[in-house]
Amino acid sequence: MIQQFKNSQFNDIMLLSDERRSEILLMIQTKYVETHHFRKISYLEKKGLWKTYVGSPRKELTRKTRDALIAALYDYYKSNETDTKSITLQEVFEQCEDYRLKVQNRSKQTILRDRQVFYRFFDKTFYLTKIQAISTEYIGEYFNRRTKELSLTERALRDTKQLLGKIINFALFKQYIEKCPILPNLDDLYQNTTANIRIAEEQIFLPSEIELIRTECRRLLKNTYDAKCLAILFASLTGVRAGEIPTLRWTDITEFGIHIHSQQRITRTPEKIRILEELPFTKDERRHPRGGRYFPITREIQRLLDEIKQKQADLGIVSEFIFCENSGEWLNKESYEQKLRRMCERLGLSITRNHGFRKSLNSNVLIPANIAVTERAYILGHSVEVNERNYSFCRKEQLSAIRDALDKKEAKSAEIHSHSLNNVIAFRQRKIS
Repeated sequence: MIQQFKNSQFNDIMLLSDERRSEILLMIQTKYVETHHFRKISYLEKKGLWKTYVGSPRKELTRKTRDALIAALYDYYKSNETDTKSITLQEVFEQCEDYRLKVQNRSKQTILRDRQVFYRFFDKTFYLTKIQAISTEYIGEYFNRRTKELSLTERALRDTKQLLGKIINFALFKQYIEKCPILPNLDDLYQNTTANIRIAEEQIFLPSEIELIRTECRRLLKNTYDAKCLAILFASLTGVRAGEIPTLRWTDITEFGIHIHSQQRITRTPEKIRILEELPFTKDERRHPRGGRYFPITREIQRLLDEIKQKQADLGIVSEFIFCENSGEWLNKESYEQKLRRMCERLGLSITRNHGFRKSLNSNVLIPANIAVTERAYILGHSVEVNERNYSFCRKEQLSAIRDALDKKEAKSAEIHSHSLNNVIAFRQRKIS
């Protein structure tokens, strides 16, 4: 319809009714706004107004009707269209984040992290620079100076470079710039960063500490039903992520194992109202869902599942979820994490996060059991590279067990060597005789 309008002759346009001309104008304005405005448009029912935000720093724009707001947005972006040469890096960043939120479906938590990275690393001198004035040399000099000032970790530096790359690519997409400046080589900047290597003692529980947590859970579960304690026991056996626990259903117990294929996400509205939603994929499958993974049901896991089912039946709890409150509602992952943290603190443990169970299962159980790295990576739900780099640890307290294992191996090797030597000597004696 818009194309037909563009190809129409002036006289034909003038013959249209005022109502028809208004409809076509609104269509043109709407199409233009859709490609320039990426912030949310909402209706304030109490005030009877349509609202959105424009500019950086942002300012509120309201109108009584949606059509009037579209017209106002059209005028706003048209008036700024010829002034793209004066747009700053900060303004491009704000537009980029709106685009990522609305078009690329990024979560509010992701946008918040981006803002923290942006305003932590870039100062006003840099982010108020006109986007067309940001050259390869300018970026390189700034990164070199700023990394020395802030003493960032290597990961923080990588995150910052990645974010700047997204902003510049967005500027190219919006035609604010004609070509992208080259971002600095991180190998040249790592000398300005600080090490952020956490030792094993800060990442994995000892088997004795795992047992301490389980004993405490059993004490709290005596003569009562506590979904969070049951979930802690389950996590210590399976290494599942905290967000994967609440969405587990009884129908996920299959002949192949426990089907882990979804997660709970908690977001908050501007009014600080907490919203719990279920995502149909796990963390590692956000971009490319593959139907989840299966964790084998060991005898100990089966006994725990039977115990949960029996407790729920005794209390008359009817729920599709394995870990549910007395009301049958699914577990809140934040309340679960809070329970675990307070329990670990009370027990005097330095590790208080659910993630410790994942790394401990890999290092304390799966590796000693000689489970192949591909299989370890699969049941934990990440790549082989991530498993090897971030999940395989050895604590100093485990060195005695390693020593004993080496002693046994050396003794066995010595026995084999002695047996082989005796065979060689006997063979030579027979040959001589």
